[in-house]
Amino acid sequence: MNRVARELESIALAAVAAVPLYLTSAVSVPSVALFHLILTMIAVRIMAGGDVPHYPPRLVKLLGYTYLIILPLDFLIISRDVIRSSTHLLFFIIVYLVLDAAWEQNYSRRLLVTGLLFVTSIATSTHLSVVVFMLLFSFLMFRQLIQVSHFNTAASVAPGAPYPPSSRPAAFYLLASSALAIMMFPFLPRVGSPVVPGLTSTFNAASTGISNSINFSERRSISPDPAVVARVWMNRESVPFFIPLRLRAAVYDRFRNGEWVTSHGPRREPMVENSGTFQIARPVGFTRSATVQQTVMPHNRLLLPVGTYAVAGVPDLYRDSNAGLYGSSAGSPSTIEYQVGLSREVVDRGDDPGLLTNYPIEAPVAQFARTVAGKATTPSEMAAKIESYLATRFTYVANPADLGEPVSVDRFLLSEHRGHCEYFAAGMVVMLQSLGVPARIV
Repeated sequence: MNRVARELESIALAAVAAVPLYLTSAVSVPSVALFHLILTMIAVRIMAGGDVPHYPPRLVKLLGYTYLIILPLDFLIISRDVIRSSTHLLFFIIVYLVLDAAWEQNYSRRLLVTGLLFVTSIATSTHLSVVVFMLLFSFLMFRQLIQVSHFNTAASVAPGAPYPPSSRPAAFYLLASSALAIMMFPFLPRVGSPVVPGLTSTFNAASTGISNSINFSERRSISPDPAVVARVWMNRESVPFFIPLRLRAAVYDRFRNGEWVTSHGPRREPMVENSGTFQIARPVGFTRSATVQQTVMPHNRLLLPVGTYAVAGVPDLYRDSNAGLYGSSAGSPSTIEYQVGLSREVVDRGDDPGLLTNYPIEAPVAQFARTVAGKATTPSEMAAKIESYLATRFTYVANPADLGEPVSVDRFLLSEHRGHCEYFAAGMVVMLQSLGVPARIV
C-alpha cells in the first residue's frame, strides 16, 4: 500500500467513525455532514493530484489557533453541551491532522483521534445496527495499525522494505476479537458494577422535552435531547417483570381552545406518611423495590414508574389535583433520589376522581368508536379493540413535518388515518371517552 492509498484509507476510517452520529443525536446532523463533506473534498483532491495536497504550514497553524478561540464560544453559545462541543473538537483535530500530514508523518496521532471519535459514536448509539459499523471500523483500524507499525519499523531498521499484506491478518484479528467478545459478553458487569456505578453521577442541564400542552392546530416539531433525565435501579430478578419501564411524567386532562393541557388545581393534596413510606395505591400480586434518581422537574414533579404503589426517601409527598401526578419538595437544586415500591398491577385507593377530558365528541366519531369496539363491553376489552385497530389500520409518521398541514383529531380518526404519537394517544382517548370510559393522555 503506497502513501496515497494509505492516506485515502485513513480518511475513510475517520468518515466511518462518524457515521453512527447521524442517528444518535449527540451532535447535529449538519455538523456531521459538514465533517464528511470536508473529508470528501480532501480525498477527491488527493485522488486528482496523486499525492497529499500541500497547504502552507503557517495557514494550517493559523487555522488551529483560530479554533482555540472558537472552542469556548462553541461550548458556551453554539452547542451549549460538553458532548457536542467535544465532538466538534474531534472533527476539527482530524481535519487539521489530515491537512498537516503533508509536512510530517502523523498517522499514529490520527488513528488515536479517530478512535476517540468512534468511541463517541458507539457510546451514544442504542440501535443494534451499530455493530455493522463496529466491524467495518475494526477491520480498517487493524489494517491501518499494521501499516503504521510496518512504516515505523522500516523507517528505523530497513528503509525501503516492501509492505506486508494487511487485509488477511486484519480479518484474523477481527474474527478473533469478535469471538472473544461474544464469549465474554454474558459475564460483563452491568447493574451494580463498581465500574459502572449508575446512580452516582449528576445530570448536566438535562431536559425532558415534555410540553405543558398538545396543540394540533400548530405545526409540531420534535427536537431529540439525548440528555439523561432519570435513572431507575432495580434488583436483577425484578428486571424481567418491569422492563420495558414506563415513567409517568405528565397528564393531559383538559381540552381548551383546540389543545390538550395539564390542569393544575388551586391546591396540592398532601399525602400521609406511615413509617417513612407514602402509600399512593394498593399493590396486586408480587412486589419489588427500585431506586429512582432524576432531575428536579417543574412543580417538583416526580417521575414515578408505572406500577408504583409506595414512595420512600422523601420528607413530603403531595398529589396534584389532576390525579396521577406526584411531587416532593425534597432534592438538591438539580437532582433527587428516592425509593419506590413496584407491583405488576396496582389498585387506586378509591379517591381518584377519574376525570374525563372535556373534548367535544361529534356523532361520526362516536359511531366510529362503537364500530371499532364491536361487542366489547368492559373498558379493558374496548381499549384492546381500539389499540389493535389503530396499530393495524393507521400509519405512524415519526416526523410531524411530514404530515404537511396540521389536522384535527377528528380528521385523524375519520379520514387522515396517519399521524405521530400524540395523534394516536389523543385519538384513543377520544374514542374511549365516546364510549363512556374515563380516559386521559398520560
